[in-house]
Amino acid sequence: MMCIVILVSPDRMCIVIIVSPDRMCIVVIVSPDMMCIVIILSPDMMCIVIIVSPDMMCIVVIVSPDMMCIVIILSPDMMRIVILVSPDIMCIVIILSPDMMCIVILVSPDMMCMVILVSPDMMCMVIILSPDMMCIVIILSPDMMCIVSPVERVTVASAADVFRTVKAKCTCT
Repeated sequence: MMCIVILVSPDRMCIVIIVSPDRMCIVVIVSPDMMCIVIILSPDMMCIVIIVSPDMMCIVVIVSPDMMCIVIILSPDMMRIVILVSPDIMCIVIILSPDMMCIVILVSPDMMCMVILVSPDMMCMVIILSPDMMCIVIILSPDMMCIVSPVERVTVASAADVFRTVKAKCTCT
């Protein structure tokens, strides 16, 4: 009872639908420009969507029955972005760059935002942004020396600059 359906349109759009006996469904869509979309539906309503573009940018979206959503974005330069969204609208974004710099962004339903940056040398920076845009920056060095600097109205980009500056000072001393 394995069922495979292949549809090819005149513009060379190709759709492949595979349904297994256990009601697992896989849909593969390939466009003429080599954009590929893979959709996997399991009987328990777990949904996985994989999108691969011609430039090898890959996006993976996983949606579980309890509406937990995970988005994984892989770029050709090995930059990885992971986004987790839970049913209570808690959002977690994890960004991993090729130089092993890790950025974790947590956004709670009350719009409280926390940004955690971890560099390859295990220097850790925590940025807490409250809804009133008050920003608290906490920098932890590998030896667990803690530096706290409350700053008002700082952006994530400028906070990253603060991180690099303080990190440079820490390595100099």
